[in-house]
Amino acid sequence: MDAKAFGAFLAALRKEKQMTQKQLAEQLHVTDKAVSKWERGVGLPDLSNMETLAEVLGITLAELIQCKRQEAPMVGREELDQVASIAMELAEYQRRDSRRRLIWGLIFCGIGAFLVFAGTHYLMSPTVTVIGGADGPTSIFLAGKLSPKFPLAAILSGCAVLAGSIWQILRRRR
Repeated sequence: MDAKAFGAFLAALRKEKQMTQKQLAEQLHVTDKAVSKWERGVGLPDLSNMETLAEVLGITLAELIQCKRQEAPMVGREELDQVASIAMELAEYQRRDSRRRLIWGLIFCGIGAFLVFAGTHYLMSPTVTVIGGADGPTSIFLAGKLSPKFPLAAILSGCAVLAGSIWQILRRRR
């Protein structure tokens, strides 16, 4: 399914019904940003929203998926095959998008966990280092340590990245 063609068709139907994006979004229980995204061709609605969207716009699901109005109320075998094919493409698109979201979420989980670990490790590391041995004079060097603001910032950043990535993994696409 072509997202741009779908978006143009959706926008035309919405305007024909004299609805705003916000009004349509409220009826579908999504955000107006999601409707805007669909109309711009940046994304497609979830399969679970398609039937409700068709009902709200006063068209059939086949018309919505094909992005065109049908004059004849009867649907032939070819149209059914085409609608099924488009529905399968949409499902595949959503599956790939979910997989991409999961992969990026896991990558950022790792980055966030590393930041939290590194900041915690830095806060817990000793500030005095003894260098030398029993056979000679022992020198004591005070290791220069950054202010505790750096590790705290790393820990807080890590927590923020972890929270964002977990949200990215768990959120439902709309």
